[in-house]
Amino acid sequence: DEPLAVYVGKLAERRGIFTAVEAMRLLPGVHLAFVGSKDKAPRAEIVSLAKKNNISDRVHIVDYVPSKHVTSYISSADIGLSPLYSTRAHHQALATKIREYLQAGLPIVGTDLQAQGTFIRESAVGSVHEDRNPHSLAKAVREVLQDLPAYKERVAQIRDAHSWETQEVILKQIWNGLVAVSSETEQVSDIPVVV
Repeated sequence: DEPLAVYVGKLAERRGIFTAVEAMRLLPGVHLAFVGSKDKAPRAEIVSLAKKNNISDRVHIVDYVPSKHVTSYISSADIGLSPLYSTRAHHQALATKIREYLQAGLPIVGTDLQAQGTFIRESAVGSVHEDRNPHSLAKAVREVLQDLPAYKERVAQIRDAHSWETQEVILKQIWNGLVAVSSETEQVSDIPVVV
């Protein structure tokens, strides 16, 4: 019956994992689960930070699950976290975890980065927080938890648009367009050049 936030992905500092742990001390009763890589150093740091903040009983680390099981595995959580640090790459693209959270039916709390922040705000599927700021992250988690059913409803409304099945149709249209352009280009190049 206690709220559960989940992080899926590589355990690395630049992915904001330590910010997430530090935010948990500001969120009594909220649990945090990392479904992540087996990297020993970040795992040890997570355990150390949790112990230092007296929240070891609320911070959990489990190994990756096969990709086809990720969404069903995390669907019992309440919120998906994407606390990425501000880097050029993180600003320009949505992390895979965003769509994994959507497919699992989870509202998202993520760093207010260019692509990610815009997506979360415009689709109204969660809340954003400041880069590397545990207080801001905790505030965003509280905001989502206070209106969890409404956020989950918004996630449900856009989930299908972000599925592989829907994206397959779009990718096929793009591919067919590229193939048509490629064929036209080949035909043009077969025309002899008169000098």
